[in-house]
Amino acid sequence: MRNYFNSILKPVNIALLLIVLFGLIIRLYALSTVPYGFHEDEAHVGYNAYSLLKTFRDKNNVFLPLAIDQFGDFRPSGLHFLTVPSVAVFGLSVFATRFPAAFVGSLSVLVFYFLCLEIFQNQIIAIIAAGFMVITPWQIIASRSTSESIVAQFFVIVGMYFMYRFVRLKKQSAVILSAISFILSFFFYHAARFFVPVMLVYFFGCIWFNRKKEGKILKSFCLSSLIILISLFLIFRFSNGTNRPVDISVFSTPATKMLIDKQVGYSAGHSLLIARILHNELINYPLTIIGNYFQHFDSDFLFFKGGLPPRYMVSGSGNFYLIEGLFFLIGLSVIIAGAIKDWKFIFSAVGSILIWLIVGSIPAALTYEDIPHFQRSIMMLPAFVMLAALGFYTFMNIFKNSKIKGLIITVTVLITLFSTFTFLYSYFVEGFRYQPIYRNEGEKELVDAVNKYSGEGYRVIMTSQEANRLIFYLFYNKVDPYYYQVIGSPRDSNGLKFENLVFVEAPCPTNDPRALSYAMAKTVYVDQFDCHLPKNYLKFMSITRPDGELMFQLDKLKIGIND
Repeated sequence: MRNYFNSILKPVNIALLLIVLFGLIIRLYALSTVPYGFHEDEAHVGYNAYSLLKTFRDKNNVFLPLAIDQFGDFRPSGLHFLTVPSVAVFGLSVFATRFPAAFVGSLSVLVFYFLCLEIFQNQIIAIIAAGFMVITPWQIIASRSTSESIVAQFFVIVGMYFMYRFVRLKKQSAVILSAISFILSFFFYHAARFFVPVMLVYFFGCIWFNRKKEGKILKSFCLSSLIILISLFLIFRFSNGTNRPVDISVFSTPATKMLIDKQVGYSAGHSLLIARILHNELINYPLTIIGNYFQHFDSDFLFFKGGLPPRYMVSGSGNFYLIEGLFFLIGLSVIIAGAIKDWKFIFSAVGSILIWLIVGSIPAALTYEDIPHFQRSIMMLPAFVMLAALGFYTFMNIFKNSKIKGLIITVTVLITLFSTFTFLYSYFVEGFRYQPIYRNEGEKELVDAVNKYSGEGYRVIMTSQEANRLIFYLFYNKVDPYYYQVIGSPRDSNGLKFENLVFVEAPCPTNDPRALSYAMAKTVYVDQFDCHLPKNYLKFMSITRPDGELMFQLDKLKIGIND
């Protein structure tokens, strides 16, 4: 018993415990209010979880769906199901919706430590990596944003951990657990559905070099990989799983073809044959993908601005700290040097980090919107942090003098703490006024105002421009899913009537003839902030964002309606 407690009280274990506790606190603190605003995608997750809890069906009345159709995109339903217990315990709320991803993001720090310990076989590097992971802006922001990608990343990390153990220790149980974890990741985010198969090809190469001695191991790996791929195929087959990737693929956007036509047009009066040889899909698509790919290694994305969509951006912060970037370059140099010295090093556990990094951002590069993308490239995050940890450990051990080494550690810790404090201040304090328009700030206040007037018998004609206002009404009013399904699970559309509300696409219903045609004796109009009212209308209420900017205005006729 004494030996057991002594092992628990080892400095490394105490450090790991403190890191995990800090990660839990920083990801759960003020979760209901930070990030400020509650995005439309989050509201969909929360209300669908509420619907699944009450009816075993999503809000579209689909029984236990593998994917949920939000607006024709059929997103994986894993996070919605994961949120069901949270909604059951805490009720339908912002906290309940955000809690599962935040908790899993905290747990990721712990499993990431064991992954690094398995790869490096070095407790110091593993604890450094966990320390970097717990404070990395990318991981914190994703954990607090109802992000399905952070949950998918968690299961990928777990799957990779067991895969590395299988390759090293040849345990059959490890490859089974790895397969289960990888399959679970497919239920959360599309990026995992690309990353995992590519990494399986890589691990096949790792095992292939030892095929003469380990034929049974190769067979076990191939069998598990086959099960993983069959599972992925079935998920695609029965969940419309290809819809979203196809819709946002670079091969689906007309922009590339338009660019080709424009480039060919520049050669008017000259040889069209040469123009077609130089400008065509075989050239432009690869160039687009390569350009997208390297934007995820741009300094703005990594250290200064972060990725798109803008709701994930934090004032003056990127996805990593500059100090992490410095050590990342050192760690990357170590890996490249090892590969140059012996190309087989790439097929070692440490060398595999480079492959992980390269593959991690490819899913984002294959899309055309919001590049560089915060979520679609998130699989590269663990590899970046591991290289930063390796770089710090390598740099620290260059110096043999203990005083110099201590000074290096002290300076690094102080810089890291300052960077962390700066980020956290920007996130928790400045974020209140930084770009709240991208996080649907003010929607709850709008719902409260709409409830007041609809409850008094007014018809409310409201704009649904740039956001699905219906989902916020369902979420904040906790509309009974049974009732919503019985009336046909109506979707936000131009002219949709729901109770006393009419949703119209026009940004200014008071200036739109079709919107005005829905008016009754008592009618309130919800216009966007920049609408100019006709002479016979007046503004009687304003809803502002935290930065003081007007978001919505409530208008009505000057004559014929009582206040």
